[in-house]
Amino acid sequence: SFAALRRGMRSCRHRQAHLQLAAQRYTPVLQPLQLQAFSNDLAIGRKMTLRVADLVVRIDATLCGLIMDNAISNAFKHGHPREPEVLFTISEAGGSDSTDSLSSGDHVR
Repeated sequence: SFAALRRGMRSCRHRQAHLQLAAQRYTPVLQPLQLQAFSNDLAIGRKMTLRVADLVVRIDATLCGLIMDNAISNAFKHGHPREPEVLFTISEAGGSDSTDSLSSGDHVR
């Protein structure tokens, strides 16, 4: 399916980044990233609930995807044995002096 193909391609990018990180040869590329679209792409083909703020942040999409994909995978692996209910939340941090600050997390019920 299309979802499996997209996840496979993303997994290859993540594997390459991981190898480059281990060899200390990875160069981060900061770019504007729309978090809702990015999170929807991470969730494609997975039964999970997203609650993602409508934010654009400047971040390395590959490293962010590597970390978030690992968190989501762990939520499914270590969640409820038969039917994990995964809730992935990214919200804008409170506080008057925060600019591009995010609070993120995944929750397993």
